[in-house]
Amino acid sequence: MLQQFPCLDQHVALRLAGITASRRGEVSQLSRKNPIIQRAGTVIVDRVANPKTAQLDPNRAARYLRIEGYGAQQLRRVLRPLRPDAPLPTMSDAMLLKCLRQFGCTKHSIKRGAIQHVATLMAQEEGPQDIRVLSQLAKHKNSLDAPGTTVGYAGATLGNLAPINRWVAKL
Repeated sequence: MLQQFPCLDQHVALRLAGITASRRGEVSQLSRKNPIIQRAGTVIVDRVANPKTAQLDPNRAARYLRIEGYGAQQLRRVLRPLRPDAPLPTMSDAMLLKCLRQFGCTKHSIKRGAIQHVATLMAQEEGPQDIRVLSQLAKHKNSLDAPGTTVGYAGATLGNLAPINRWVAKL
């Protein structure tokens, strides 16, 4: 899907949305000062500037996001020409919707896809998994259990996670 965006700026904006399980609008609030460039091909994105995640809540998603490899290289290329207070490049809602419609997706599909991906990875791990990780990724307040919307995002994969099989069976 990312190849549908001709501009590197748009490609990076959508990729950041997918990695952070955020809607495109949340990524558009990040500025040039949020990413912290590290040596050895790593970029750390400080998401505290985003009002939704700025609240100090122990159940919220992590404040820092580490990006490595090809994604970090792309982000560095996009950041290089920007002024320190400049917002990260983003795309219009119309442009995003036009691309997503080709795949039968909506803007919520970005967040849903990230959560489903993490649920799949958790299901492949041996031993008990902490289901609250999915709630933190979904940024639900007071996420000590798996709220119904997170279950909806995670889909059928959620039923494969060992510690919550009994819980899912009751749904």
